[in-house]
Amino acid sequence: MKPLWLRSFRPLILSLALSSVAPAQVTRYLDVLPSPNPTLTDLNDAILYRGTDAGAQAFEGAIVDTAYVVGPGDVFEINIWSPTARNFQLSVTPEGTLLVPAVGEVRLSGMNLRDARDTLEAHVQEAFPGSDITATLTEARRVRVHVSGLVRQPGTYELFAHQRLADALARAGEIILERGSLRHVTRTREGVTANFDLLAFYAFGDLSQNPYLAGGEHIRVEPREPREDQLQISGAVLSPGFVEYQQGDRVSNLIRFAFDFVPRADVNNIVITRMANSGAPQIIPVTAQRSDSGWTLSQDVELMRGDRVYVGYRLAHGKVATVAVYGEVERPGHYSVVEDSTTLSELVMAAGGLTPKASPLAARVLRPSYPSTIGKDTLAAILSIDIRKLIAGDLSADVPLRNGDSIFVPPTALGVQVVGYVQRPGILPYLADSTVEHYVLAAGGYVDLADKKGVRVVRMGSVLREKPAETRPPLPGDQILIPAKAQRSTFSKVRDVLAVVGVLATTYIIVHEASQ
Repeated sequence: MKPLWLRSFRPLILSLALSSVAPAQVTRYLDVLPSPNPTLTDLNDAILYRGTDAGAQAFEGAIVDTAYVVGPGDVFEINIWSPTARNFQLSVTPEGTLLVPAVGEVRLSGMNLRDARDTLEAHVQEAFPGSDITATLTEARRVRVHVSGLVRQPGTYELFAHQRLADALARAGEIILERGSLRHVTRTREGVTANFDLLAFYAFGDLSQNPYLAGGEHIRVEPREPREDQLQISGAVLSPGFVEYQQGDRVSNLIRFAFDFVPRADVNNIVITRMANSGAPQIIPVTAQRSDSGWTLSQDVELMRGDRVYVGYRLAHGKVATVAVYGEVERPGHYSVVEDSTTLSELVMAAGGLTPKASPLAARVLRPSYPSTIGKDTLAAILSIDIRKLIAGDLSADVPLRNGDSIFVPPTALGVQVVGYVQRPGILPYLADSTVEHYVLAAGGYVDLADKKGVRVVRMGSVLREKPAETRPPLPGDQILIPAKAQRSTFSKVRDVLAVVGVLATTYIIVHEASQ
């Protein structure tokens, strides 16, 4: 039996998660949720109240008197408990005042309910000293609100003032989730504009992000920001996926949006990848420790647009492992696999297959910490693959995956790709008859860890590695592979591979944008 909160928030979790469940041996931890998969309509049914009758008052609970703002049309009942008891039912005038017999005019509009009630009781007490006075809101007023932006039916709607921002959006036919933002919903009232994060309300019940309606406000659903600017959390969390960026977001917020770690999470292996202006990735390690109040992070880093957060897995019986897929696949990200059993072809299927811009001949598997399984080549950390054969059903080219593997599928390019331990890995312009050394220098030269004697050239359409001295100059589509020197600590190897993968991802983004 799934916990109630998990069943209630399933549609929201699906909206955060990447869009498919992987095949047999590839688990994306969406499998822990009940089935069937809901549609976008189901999602709207679950997270937006579909109220259509403004003539019936349906309350979610007692009105929060410090949040409800009094305005014209609110009805108060005043009881004066004395030897000559009196009772009045009065409506706030269009000018925002209450006309109380024997008391006079009391201005209430714009006050919250608690302050309005205290003010009203104080004025009545002056006219009826020694009496017990009670003032109660008995009927919430009707208000008009204007809804625009990415909703299905923008327009002006009549609701009650005890209803909230989300109710107004429901009346407007809901947010167009394919393009509209849940985290950037603006409300303009009396010339003041404020932003509200409805995702925080739906996920955590944060009512401050779903305020009462006051009347006359203009509510606008802003466009969802591009995917490359969004935050991503992947790996050992319950609901991996993308979340729109909002200034002030921290790692802890993103973990909450992903509904916490899964039981097999390695909380000492949390990595933030940030693309610097130079194009080189910045790797920020974070650890977590359980405390009475939840999780305490070694550093709760404030996130920036485009940051990627990955939570590693603890291996179970030496079998469950994590691999990453970058570049021209439909659903890039981190996947859980069965080590030495799940194959590359299965992972490509789980990632939705290749995009039309993919260059299958140039795909590579980066393997950080395992010895060679292909021939005697010292470059076993970078495996050449031909995904075309896999797509065609030739499984002789398939590769069993291992923990820490990263698969990179670059876009089609007419340059020469330099991969591995150079200052600026990437795709460089082809220059006829230029040597391997030319491209290495164009990539900024070797880093200290580079194995200069192990440099190899992989021809486009081939998986064979050739020594530079034994082959012709690189041609368009060829790759130059620069491996690392001798074995180092596991942490160093993982850190270096993350850096290489990050640069490859940056290269992909640059080429992808240039090809638009």
